[in-house]
Amino acid sequence: MSYKLSHRITTALEIYNITANENRNIYEYGLERMITYALNVLTTCVLGLILGMFLESLVFSIAFILMRHSNGGAHAATNLRCYVLSTISVLSCLMVTQWAVNMELSRYLVFILILPSCVVVFMLSPVEDYNKPITDNEREHHREQGVTTLSGCLIACIVFLMFELLSFGCVIGSAIILTSITMVIGSIKNRWLDWQMERW
Repeated sequence: MSYKLSHRITTALEIYNITANENRNIYEYGLERMITYALNVLTTCVLGLILGMFLESLVFSIAFILMRHSNGGAHAATNLRCYVLSTISVLSCLMVTQWAVNMELSRYLVFILILPSCVVVFMLSPVEDYNKPITDNEREHHREQGVTTLSGCLIACIVFLMFELLSFGCVIGSAIILTSITMVIGSIKNRWLDWQMERW
């Protein structure tokens, strides 16, 4: 769906001479990414409204997008699969947060649960897409960006927990945990593909 929409928008831009044909692929890719991000954020907000966690869903979206953008991780093969997996992941994070609040989970326990994921992100960042390798300079830049983003999210999480805003602390923690999971999967996938290439 996002591909068809980006294709139509790019075609319209070309017709009105807003963009050049030689840059078509770049515009299509950029528009497709924007549409996918917008759809994911919109779905997250709708799920947040349904669960009575609209503000928490916004905070989660911001934290997760920043974490994923700077640290990388596994990518689904298609946009539809990406959307479905993202929706399931977001719903799971929001429901776990709701459960933690209802159970009045200790903020210290929440912090302890988040720490291993922080270590994973710090150790693996950045995890590149196997089909889109990055240079050493780009890797160094992404690592600096990733560690900075991780630090910012962790500080925000601690501040929320200190002021006993458990739900907001939990959603940021969930974003860190979810990012670490995608990074582990992405790292394993890259090593598997490397091994497959070596066999051939």
